Amino acid sequence: GATEGALRESPMWKNLHHHTIYPRGGNLKHGGGAVQRRSQRGVVGGDPCEGMWPLCRDGDFSVVAAHLDHRAECFGYVIMEASQPGHLDAAKCTALGLPPGRDYRRLKDGEEVTTPEGKVIRPQDVIGPSIRGRKLV
Repeated sequence: GATEGALRESPMWKNLHHHTIYPRGGNLKHGGGAVQRRSQRGVVGGDPCEGMWPLCRDGDFSVVAAHLDHRAECFGYVIMEASQPGHLDAAKCTALGLPPGRDYRRLKDGEEVTTPEGKVIRPQDVIGPSIRGRKLV
């Protein structure tokens, strides 16, 4: 329709991927059976994992579909943001002899670093618990 045409003209449309889920035997209402996904990249077969089918995954987020218990055949979608590393405790880094600088980024990226005095600091020594990503259903 007109709305779809307007969306196709939008720069946002170029980054979207269309997936259609087709049942291939089994009972989707109970998470059984395999499915096929048709997308711009062709047909992909897959088995449902706990009643959810992955559609898209990159480093920042993932999108999954799940069959909904409804009168009409329908699916719901979950957009999940990836978890982020916890907060770096700069005061603890300084107390351990690590001056502010690039090594803080290396710690956040999960690498061990060595202080100018030769002491090894591990990320788990100075970084708090992971920050769980948000979900949009």
